[in-house]
Amino acid sequence: MARQTYSGPLPTVGDTRAQGITALSVTCESPNCRWSSYSAFDALRLPDDMVFVEIPRHRRFVCSRCGGRRVGVMPDWRQHRARGDGRAAGA
Repeated sequence: MARQTYSGPLPTVGDTRAQGITALSVTCESPNCRWSSYSAFDALRLPDDMVFVEIPRHRRFVCSRCGGRRVGVMPDWRQHRARGDGRAAGA
């Protein structure tokens, strides 16, 4: 079976807010570190029309453990799953 790739519009901060996500996970991409933390959208003052993958370019994150500047961002799914909106239990 051929692998399908997503070809729609890239999700924005507003799209993730609409799903009930209020924060993002920031992970250091330094191979010897991999430190993670969470930041609220409101604390970062991110506009709703910002494309999610552009956040590291808009906000220059620095790892609090190693000082690295290569970071990855993802929606913070912890609250989403805790409400039962995410993956089903046992799946």
